[in-house]
Amino acid sequence: VSRDTVAKAIGISAGTFKSYYYGEKFPKQEKLQKIANYFKVPVDSFFTPEDPIIKRGEMIKFYQQMKN
Repeated sequence: VSRDTVAKAIGISAGTFKSYYYGEKFPKQEKLQKIANYFKVPVDSFFTPEDPIIKRGEMIKFYQQMKN
């Protein structure tokens, strides 16, 4: 699945999703929930146990895992 497909499905621009993907911006709760729903995973899969915020690059790793 492409980033453009995910972005369109959750109602954001491809540029916005790209900024999430690269850790430049972090999605608000509503968008984070939409991403989790799209991939059928819990929201907390985006977080690490040590840090309650999305770490830079975590979206990249998550997205790559979901693509495979």
